[in-house]
Amino acid sequence: MVRKQPGSWRWSQFRRRQEGAVAVEFALVITLLLFILGGVIDFGHYFYLRHVATTASREGARFGVVYSNSRPSDSEIIAYITSKYSESLGGCSGTGPKVTVTRTGAASGSDLTVRVETTKEWFILNALVSKLPSADALLKPAGVTVMKLE
Repeated sequence: MVRKQPGSWRWSQFRRRQEGAVAVEFALVITLLLFILGGVIDFGHYFYLRHVATTASREGARFGVVYSNSRPSDSEIIAYITSKYSESLGGCSGTGPKVTVTRTGAASGSDLTVRVETTKEWFILNALVSKLPSADALLKPAGVTVMKLE
């Protein structure tokens, strides 16, 4: 008769138990799912900011070109966009949008370019996004619109 060492039956019983395996698997899976969900929310916020910046640049360019008698100055276009979109494009930083207006001339048919840029603060993916080659575009969503003066 072969005698087992004392305590060896506990180890074999411990290896056969499955009670804690479900908790460990759940912890691993829920961590991955929360990371993916956070990424989806982060990218959704980025696309929202980019959409609002594009809309703001379109409205600012339209505001600048439709007035044929007295065209608004660059500072009036900037004030118009800032007053209307500073809350939406302020993001988490609260700085508001950066608006740039450039003209190729003052005559009808010349171009008016309005660029609206904001700063995106990534909540979950900040460390990953800052190391990407296109990090500038992801950290500063912008909208650019070019219209001809009427």
